[in-house]
Amino acid sequence: MMKDRPIYLVMVKVDDTKIPPFPFMILSSVLKKSGFKVKVIDCYKDDAEKIAESIIKDKPLFVGFSVLTGPPIFYSVMMSRIIKKRSPTIPIVWGGVHASMLPEKTLGDEYIDYIIMGEGEKAISELASCILEGKEPKEVLNLGFKRNGKVILNSKGEFIKDLDSYGMDFDCVDLNDYVYETEHEAEGKKTSLRTMAYYGSRGCPHDCGFCYNLEYNQRRWRCYSAKKVIEDINYLKKKYGVQCIHFWDDNFFVNKSRALEILEGIKCYSNIEIRIDYLTDDLAKQLAELGVLYMLIGGESGSDRILKLMKKGFKRDKLIEGAKILDRYGLNAQYSFILGIPSETEEETYETIDIMWEIKQIHKKASFTVGVYMPYPGTELYRLAQKNGFKEPKTTEEWSKMDRWGNTVSLPWISKHFCLNIRHLFALLSWKNPFVRSWAEFRIRHKIINLTLDLRIIIKTHTFIIRFLSKSKSLFKVR
Repeated sequence: MMKDRPIYLVMVKVDDTKIPPFPFMILSSVLKKSGFKVKVIDCYKDDAEKIAESIIKDKPLFVGFSVLTGPPIFYSVMMSRIIKKRSPTIPIVWGGVHASMLPEKTLGDEYIDYIIMGEGEKAISELASCILEGKEPKEVLNLGFKRNGKVILNSKGEFIKDLDSYGMDFDCVDLNDYVYETEHEAEGKKTSLRTMAYYGSRGCPHDCGFCYNLEYNQRRWRCYSAKKVIEDINYLKKKYGVQCIHFWDDNFFVNKSRALEILEGIKCYSNIEIRIDYLTDDLAKQLAELGVLYMLIGGESGSDRILKLMKKGFKRDKLIEGAKILDRYGLNAQYSFILGIPSETEEETYETIDIMWEIKQIHKKASFTVGVYMPYPGTELYRLAQKNGFKEPKTTEEWSKMDRWGNTVSLPWISKHFCLNIRHLFALLSWKNPFVRSWAEFRIRHKIINLTLDLRIIIKTHTFIIRFLSKSKSLFKVR
């Protein structure tokens, strides 16, 4: 029976971030309810080729890849090509952000047979049935396919209104592999908390011009009920000993009362993402009392013109106000900033450096992450980037070279090495070594940004020591 043939859902990681494959946990649940066998593969890049070979031997009904724009594309392309070359009859399906943002170009590649645009719960099950019965999926909403070499994009369906009806398959992967440690200090004592990520909503109602959500989620926010989220997290606490939940939502606090109900109901520590303009004294006090250990905040820029261009909805003064509130309640926060927004001047870049430094003086528990602007197709700023000289990658594989954290995004109006130096200098402010911190502070205060050699030496030395200590522990570990 064809239905006995498994469906493989594959996600390739390029780093060691421990985030469960939420999209596939949902799709696995959907497909299993329809009677299909499902195997979810969440693998590291080094294992991609070997896993592709093993998939071919299993003769799957089809293989689905969830792909983010950037480095993961390379390995998804590699695996798709291997499967298609060795076994041309195995259908290859791509979904996720990249396929949704560039559907025609993605489907134009010879090794991809179908794409799913946006939410895939309904499309994946209907597509599986079509493949099983040998039918053309011309009525399947959110689906793209090829007919005689021609790209066909079906109509888009409405967003799912009741997410609770689509639960997650927590057994399709070993969730022990996704537990990591969060350091917590209270009353002078340090402890490590077993932490796991969780995804309780989709989308965001704001219209930040750089964000994929504008196109992918159409500024629509949908959520699981507070009751469902609390039930899921209680299950994770009981089965995996989880002590801290990292909410991986694009915008956890769209519905403030729901967010607080969840934080009260889970009765454990948490890490969240929140907009700076949501913060008030009262809310910060509640977050501290409810065990929020860390929050990620999109500061984005120190220039009011750039913030307006981004459509962030606040000015730089709001960042300063928020930093004061967070410091008042002793809350940890990492502020995220973007350098190289299209039309950004050198003076405006230095305004961003200035506000990060100012925040650090106000908020004792502040840290920073700084990345170069990543042009996402379909966004307003993407079109502005093109007008300012950004050259769009011509092939799917070329998109894999676009890595804002790996410093491979080339923008004609700003040096990527300059951006990387700023990223490193502000990261060094959080190091325990007082000499390294003082040196970073000196360079930031005096705007000595372009000097690179010392940063390379410090970071490579640190990396070597960490790896050496890690190997030493394993060598002397009692067996």
